[in-house]
Amino acid sequence: MRFKDLPAIIKIGKYLFRSQMPYFPVVASFDVTNRCTLRCKHCYWWFQEHPTELHEDIFYDKVREIKTIHPTLVAAIWMGGEPLLRKDLVGKCKSLFSFNEVITNGTLPLPFWKDVRFACSVDGTKEYHEIQRGKDTYERIKKNINRSDLKVHIICVLTRLNQVCLEDFVEEWRQTHIKNIGFGFYTPIEGKEDNDQIWLNFQERDRVIDRILKLKKKYPHFINSSPTALAIFKSDKCQQATERCRRDYATFNSICFDSMMRRKFPCVIGKEAICEKCGCGGAVLGEAIKRSDRSFIFEHINTQIYLLKERFSS
Repeated sequence: MRFKDLPAIIKIGKYLFRSQMPYFPVVASFDVTNRCTLRCKHCYWWFQEHPTELHEDIFYDKVREIKTIHPTLVAAIWMGGEPLLRKDLVGKCKSLFSFNEVITNGTLPLPFWKDVRFACSVDGTKEYHEIQRGKDTYERIKKNINRSDLKVHIICVLTRLNQVCLEDFVEEWRQTHIKNIGFGFYTPIEGKEDNDQIWLNFQERDRVIDRILKLKKKYPHFINSSPTALAIFKSDKCQQATERCRRDYATFNSICFDSMMRRKFPCVIGKEAICEKCGCGGAVLGEAIKRSDRSFIFEHINTQIYLLKERFSS
């Protein structure tokens, strides 16, 4: 944690422990690069414009400028494309924030960054993951991310293509060094021809959520998705939550930038997202906090305890 961020962290904490979302920027996501090592079937990123990417020095200066303008920005999410294609740039920029998450597809080796939470995209067991993300990727990813010396998590996007393997997927990865698994759902994209083949409709999603909740009871620490957030994803609540996300939360507490450091609206998925069918965890975060779900806060606290233990034991 950066001591310069302490006043902002205290300010944010007061909101969160009152079950309120801060109406000022807290987290920023940055598309570090306009390149990727995969072309996944369900990825929104290929439906956005990526003309070029800024030189590393210019990008760093822009990030520092944004941090100066918004001193309450204490967290950064480093994305792409594949952010580890510009590993040195991420390594330089992450020093500006107290909390850092790198969202990676795992095809490149993970750098030895103990102050970073790695969120690696794995979309099921080998057969189903490779249907969504490409052949001959699974074993390489598993080798890269199965690390006991780093804080590595899995994020899994559930679709019609891969939901069948949910339980087997969890059982397989429980035998590894992965800290936990969090689940989201595919968000349809305007103009994408295979939306209906990929998107779980609301009734299908309800049934999948029930299966995740059963796994959560069985493995409460390994399944990172909170019961409150999953309940909000259900068909009787999700559209109200995504409407509030678009109107309120995404507008105020998170800001997103592409590889040219241009703002993306309303969120990281961009204007092409069909918001009323959104499956992104961020869409229900505000509602979960309003319902006093603070599990993600304790996740960050646990991260800091972990880092302190590592620091004093080294």
